[in-house]
Amino acid sequence: MELAWDSLDLKDLLAEVNAEKRGEMDGSNNVPGHSDVLSQTERDIFSEVKEHYQDQLEISQAQVLVMETEITQCVSLTRSNGHSQTFGNEKQNWMVAKKQYFLDLDVASERYEKIAAKIRAFRIQNNILAGREPVVRTTTKLVIACLIPIFMAATEVGMNIFALAPIIGGEAITYSLLVSAINIGFAFYLGRMCITNLMHPVGTSASRLNYILGTIFIFLLIAYVNTFMAVFRGANEIALTSIGDINQMQQLMKDAVYQAVAPWNHFDKITAGSVQIMLIAITFSFFSMIDGYFFDDPINGYGKLGRSQAKAHSELTVLAKKGSKLIKDFLHQAKDTLRSKRNERHAGNKKWSLIINTFDQSLKDSFPRFNRETKSTLETAINSYRTKNKIFRTEPLPDFMTNPVDTTWIKDFVELHSSVNHHFLEDAERIKKHDESEILINKEYESTVDLYTEYFGDEMDDVFKKLRGIQLDDS
Repeated sequence: MELAWDSLDLKDLLAEVNAEKRGEMDGSNNVPGHSDVLSQTERDIFSEVKEHYQDQLEISQAQVLVMETEITQCVSLTRSNGHSQTFGNEKQNWMVAKKQYFLDLDVASERYEKIAAKIRAFRIQNNILAGREPVVRTTTKLVIACLIPIFMAATEVGMNIFALAPIIGGEAITYSLLVSAINIGFAFYLGRMCITNLMHPVGTSASRLNYILGTIFIFLLIAYVNTFMAVFRGANEIALTSIGDINQMQQLMKDAVYQAVAPWNHFDKITAGSVQIMLIAITFSFFSMIDGYFFDDPINGYGKLGRSQAKAHSELTVLAKKGSKLIKDFLHQAKDTLRSKRNERHAGNKKWSLIINTFDQSLKDSFPRFNRETKSTLETAINSYRTKNKIFRTEPLPDFMTNPVDTTWIKDFVELHSSVNHHFLEDAERIKKHDESEILINKEYESTVDLYTEYFGDEMDDVFKKLRGIQLDDS
């Protein structure tokens, strides 16, 4: 911010009051008289000049008040050790962040330890050898394992329709869907629930007899359904190839359903096409059973615990790795804030110096020049009027018109801006104070940086100590 005063233009003033014309008229009428103090024209000139002078003063005085407030702020910013305050604030912010991080770490560690304890208890309870870790299927692998039986079922349905459609027509779709659902679905269940519990019984398993009976039942069901289809297809194929009237052929096809209900009595109806259907069923049922067995860890419940452990381990590992980065990032951010505070104090010191220099320039140059120009304009305008007046007068000039123009109301900068007198400094003194403040700011900044380094070094040791106390295995 700079202080500046606009001088009143002489030509504009003379034109405004019409000084020369009024001087001629007043002089021709011998106005003003000897008993007067000032002529009206002179009063008008004085009024215009004083009004302009006062307007310029009001502007500068308002600016000076603003500048005085800025000086107070700059001095406060420069002299107070803002670095220490910033350091205190950053310590408080770090303690909040550290407390939250330790809380998150404790929660994650406790969750992991609980799951690890469950796995240890599961191993002991189910006589699992030490070192036998759970087979952990990722979500992607589990989805693929689910899609495999669906793909096999769709393939089997298509192959069965292809084999049955020429024999039984549209009914092939219904039979194919039903047979595929039984073959793939029950075979998958057999591998996932029965065989796994027979080979790896756990505490939650039912009695072994139940799984044996379940296995026998599923084998018999799959065998019955597929021999049913084999006999059914074979009987229908024989019916279609028999020579006779149409009524006899339709009766044989109806009999095929009843013959297929008890397939063990009609194995003679099985044809090459029937064998094809049985081979398809056996193949896809076998692979569906294998997929069910390896769908997850064969030890039921062990894979689920393993996934929970892996998730908790991953969360804890990520959180543990975050520790050193957290404090390093916080220290970097804190030092950035400290540098910003240092730069802010330097900027305040520089601004203070500029304002004080502005006062000095105004005191020594700008305002005295404004006063000289104002005085010159006033005297020139008055004398211009008096000269014209004298030329056209028939009587001598009154005594007051020969006296110097009164300019005692024009004051100096110090008198008119007294509120900031105590801020006036010579250039040498101002530069000295500015440089001393710069040195002080840098010194306080460097000492605070040392405090930051020491404090956050101790805090980093505290974080590492916390991390060393975390167990990342289930032993």
